[in-house]
Amino acid sequence: MLDTEDLVQATILRALNRIHDFESRHQGSLFAYLRQILLNRIRDEARREARKPPEVQLSEDMADPAPSPLEQVIGHDALARYERALTQLRPDFHEAVLLRIEMGCSYQEIAEALGRPTADSARSLTRRALLRLVEHLRLEDPSTPCATPAQRVLDGIEIDWAGELDRRPEQHEPLERLRLVDQVARTHRWSTLVTTTAGDAAALGPTELPAAALASWGHLFMLEKIGEGGFGEVFRAYDPRLQVEVALKLFRPQHRASAETVLAEARALARMGHLNVLLVHGADERDGRVGMWTQLLRGRTLEQLVTQQGPFSAREATLIGIDLCSALAAVHSTGFVHGDVKTSNVMREQGGRIVLMDFGTVLQAAPPEDGEARGERAGTPIAMAPEQLRGQPPSRAGDLYALGVLLYRLVTSRYPVEAGSLEELRHRHSQNASVPLRDRRPDLPPRFVQIVERAMAASATDRFPSAGEMERALADSLTSAAEGSAPVPIDSEPAPAPRVRPPGPTTRDPGPRESIAPRRRSRWLGAAAVLAFIVGAVGYGPRLLRHPDPEAAPFRFSIAIPRGCRFSGYANSAVAPDGRSVVYAAEDSSGVSRLWLRRFDELEARPLPGTDRAFYPFWSPDSRQVGFFTRGFLKKSSVEGGRTETLCAAPAGRGGSWSRRDLILFAPNVEGPLFQIPATGGQAVQTTSIDSTAGEIAHRWPAWMPDGEHFVYLSLPPSSGRFHLYAGSIDSDRRFDLGTTSSGVTLAREALIYLDDQTLVARPFDESRLRFTGDATAIGDAKRFGGSLGEPHASVSRNGVLVFQNWTSRVNELTWVDRRGSNRTRLASGPFFDPRLSPDGTRIAIERTEGGTNSDVWVMDVATGSLERFTSGPGLDRFPQWSPNGTSIAFASNRGGRYELFERSVQSPVREVRLKTTPEALLKWPTDRSPHGILYTVHASRTGYDVWLRTPGGQCTGLETGSWNEINATLSPDGKRVAFESDESGNPEIYCRQLAGGTVYRLSRVGGTNARWRADGLELFYRTPAGVFYSVSMPPSGGTPRERALFRLADVSSYDVDRTGRRFICCVEGVQSVPSELTVTMNWARWLRAGR
Repeated sequence: MLDTEDLVQATILRALNRIHDFESRHQGSLFAYLRQILLNRIRDEARREARKPPEVQLSEDMADPAPSPLEQVIGHDALARYERALTQLRPDFHEAVLLRIEMGCSYQEIAEALGRPTADSARSLTRRALLRLVEHLRLEDPSTPCATPAQRVLDGIEIDWAGELDRRPEQHEPLERLRLVDQVARTHRWSTLVTTTAGDAAALGPTELPAAALASWGHLFMLEKIGEGGFGEVFRAYDPRLQVEVALKLFRPQHRASAETVLAEARALARMGHLNVLLVHGADERDGRVGMWTQLLRGRTLEQLVTQQGPFSAREATLIGIDLCSALAAVHSTGFVHGDVKTSNVMREQGGRIVLMDFGTVLQAAPPEDGEARGERAGTPIAMAPEQLRGQPPSRAGDLYALGVLLYRLVTSRYPVEAGSLEELRHRHSQNASVPLRDRRPDLPPRFVQIVERAMAASATDRFPSAGEMERALADSLTSAAEGSAPVPIDSEPAPAPRVRPPGPTTRDPGPRESIAPRRRSRWLGAAAVLAFIVGAVGYGPRLLRHPDPEAAPFRFSIAIPRGCRFSGYANSAVAPDGRSVVYAAEDSSGVSRLWLRRFDELEARPLPGTDRAFYPFWSPDSRQVGFFTRGFLKKSSVEGGRTETLCAAPAGRGGSWSRRDLILFAPNVEGPLFQIPATGGQAVQTTSIDSTAGEIAHRWPAWMPDGEHFVYLSLPPSSGRFHLYAGSIDSDRRFDLGTTSSGVTLAREALIYLDDQTLVARPFDESRLRFTGDATAIGDAKRFGGSLGEPHASVSRNGVLVFQNWTSRVNELTWVDRRGSNRTRLASGPFFDPRLSPDGTRIAIERTEGGTNSDVWVMDVATGSLERFTSGPGLDRFPQWSPNGTSIAFASNRGGRYELFERSVQSPVREVRLKTTPEALLKWPTDRSPHGILYTVHASRTGYDVWLRTPGGQCTGLETGSWNEINATLSPDGKRVAFESDESGNPEIYCRQLAGGTVYRLSRVGGTNARWRADGLELFYRTPAGVFYSVSMPPSGGTPRERALFRLADVSSYDVDRTGRRFICCVEGVQSVPSELTVTMNWARWLRAGR
């Protein structure tokens, strides 16, 4: 049953989308209209409830005679001692222990529950409570060395108890007591993971708990068996190093592949880094069994969906096919084939993401030794291509055939060739006995049928030449279907297939005397009451969208983005001109950005195909297409799933706008003027001119006015954190200075919306006279950190729907991490970025932000965590780099508009100088410093980001100035080799070469950034976009580098490594308050009128 909040939101959204059909005939008619919508929704929900099995009322006196999981693990006597010790704690200690140890609450949640002012104070309270608990378990002294293991128990970090007991024999008894508490904590955490709701069980399929509830394999703890096949078993497991649930596949001994083979396959799979390919965490051989652990998916396989819900529509099957083609293209690009593409090997996650999985059977595109495809290793016979059934090895063409079979099954629930045995199947294929798709579904679009039939062609040469070609054909079929039919009203959209909704908080079952029916009625009455309150308090008028009521009060609601995603920039969300949907770019946990579409009459967002690594989206005037930037190009795509089209090159796009004349105005690069291009394609034409005499470098963030002739844009560089705002015209070179703002602007009806310091404001604007007509009025608060210079902070539709991002409040945790990733110690917390350890390791130079337009370099004492300001003044002082002897720090600052390099002495007398560097550029920052000079990154208008070296004598030389983007270079301690990051492969990777020149070789394979050398130059470190830290051995004699994964730590913005290579100082993004979300505001113009 829907909660009251869901019912009210659904009612309001449905009313908003049908407001144009509403006619006000008398006073109170709007309330009656809303009431009818609500009642209809309640009836629908009641009918659904009536079809459910009846709820069983359980008596609270009914006890389970079996021992609890905790009692099974630690024993009855130990459990009794633990519970007696709990009763001796004072109330706040007792609650803190229960919340942290047994419920796994965060310190922020504990602080909120116990009324503590901060998470740090809750952490301190909980630590003292745990030590007191151990003391009650006869720990002799809470100040003993057991305090460190106690903190690790609180943090949920795995402890080697045997090692602890060996190192501290004199503390044997206290440690044994603490070990008991650790067992309690881990059992509660894992038992919480083991407990699944009915929805989870349906998503995962049949489950069976192992006989040993907490069996382990290596460092993984197996929680639940979720699958079994000819090759082995699949478990839901917990990885204490990554601190996440994973899927563990253990191969049976009789089907055992070598550890080297599985590890090779794991590396290949991890190398793909694709949104629609299952993420692999690792592989190993333990206890005589080979295993691979991967991302754990929550959802249902396509086989479950087609079996439970029946055939799919052609459109939905096409969208799935597009995602799977993209995934197969990634698999094939590594030299591998999947070999077993079928509906049971594809998962649709909760939220809609399509994931190709079961990579324990990935095969390289080469025949077996005997040339015979046999056994399960070769795939599933009923989905195999005819040539594979004849004994040929798996191939890319075979994968595409299997994908055609998958699409056939999705729309028919049948297979094209069906048989009772393998021999019969081979015979039927030899007789071309495939049932035509049209015979089973004559209603399917002809283009879709042609694509599926081509994919399933008997001859491999008659199939699509590549997965990319098949993806293009599927996308074209959507476009042609859309062009061949009339637009469908939004309320007439086919209902999407049911999705499994994440379980909400459990509620107490009704007691023996309680009735279920009255509680249900009260829920409906509560919904009606809340709705009545909203209608009355808000003054909801019948002309809400068409003619805003001057007396209507503003109101807001929020939309959460998909779990695990986050915004990467303020200008990465845009509301459609018709106000019915919003598109936004969000990064997933692997660091890949993608566009998501959220309609306001739906409860979930869906990803847009073909928009990987997209950013800064903007809408077409008819709300049917979206323009965006990706991989150095300006592109457009239909929101209905049509083909993505490339319009022109845009090396580093900084905003676009689409006019009613079908012209797109955009900033293609970090520096330079604005250009325009027809939305149908053609030649990009320069629209504005840079005034170099006034010190201009760039024009950004254009926005068309309604007349399709005039537009507004920002001029860079900023001055004291503010940008000049200009109005221009496509028919004239003349421009009008509109003053200064703190961000780009959004055009609303008779107003401009922009950021003023850290406040979102709206200011009345006369578009015909190109001038402001009143003062700015505050309409919201907006945090300012990150993003590109001058990003707009809001988007508004033609009918006045205002959308802006509510970023998560983040306080970075400066944390020490060892090479295993298991020992983590927090040094400090705050708005910190880019830590750099001094040569002697006693101090850290770090950027600390102060507001949206100011940051300074600070120096922190490693031993105490105390801070001392190093720079001060206007602008951003960033990217500190120590001199080799630790007496000065070089940094970048934009205090003069452009970024320049400066050097400032650490000791008195303090001396600061500007370092002359070439070429001049808007963006420039140092990335490493050694006796051989300073390495720095420069953005050039022609070549993008380049790597340069400034020698101690002041000579500047370009080291990497090619057409790719090369950044963040670091020099080996001996000054002979330089490592850097480049996007030459299409993804950021780490490369290395001799400083004097020579062959450039690639070190990373799964994406890489932020390379760091060990002090002796024998080891190089980097991390992947997914947060995995790697080590690469770098033989001085020029031998082959060898890489290995160290640990995974998500949400690391920057890091440095100590001289020994044993410890990393990381800036870990600490999430506080609410998750990242979009804020939607209605009737915001009321604030503007009230402020006049």
